Amino acid sequence: MSKHLFAVHAAEPRVRKISQMEKGEGNLIVYRRPGVPANAYDYIHCRFCKGFYHHKLLWSHVKTCSFKPDGAENDTERNFIREARCEIAPFLQQQDENIEMLDEVIDKMKETKENPGLKKVCQEDELIRQFGLYHLGRLGPLEEQRLKDQDNVRTKMRSLARLLVR
Repeated sequence: MSKHLFAVHAAEPRVRKISQMEKGEGNLIVYRRPGVPANAYDYIHCRFCKGFYHHKLLWSHVKTCSFKPDGAENDTERNFIREARCEIAPFLQQQDENIEMLDEVIDKMKETKENPGLKKVCQEDELIRQFGLYHLGRLGPLEEQRLKDQDNVRTKMRSLARLLVR
């Protein structure tokens, strides 16, 4: 989180909530309390009312959200879960499954004679790894991905490594 938010707005509740989410501690106040203990990563915010809803119920909430502006585009075709996760991703700790998926993507990277060592650069460079995690997070779960989605992320990471090496 930016230094400005901590320095100027540290007393505001939103800033406190975000700092707790970054650390992975504290309580998450959701719109509807779950019947059984649930993982905080299963809850995503509505971009209109900012309430936290279970990811399986967000689409139905957005259709009837009272804070949704009248001129909003046809929201039934949008992927609210993916967009909400992308908005809040910088404030959450990375999940182990995304890191494992990133390691698999890098492991499948092939070395070439023209650019040897790009795989190692992608494994070691923290910014390239964060870039890959961000794009893998945007893809959503494996069952929602197309065949070439992970290949495209791998290509983008390889391009960044090539720029770093040159």
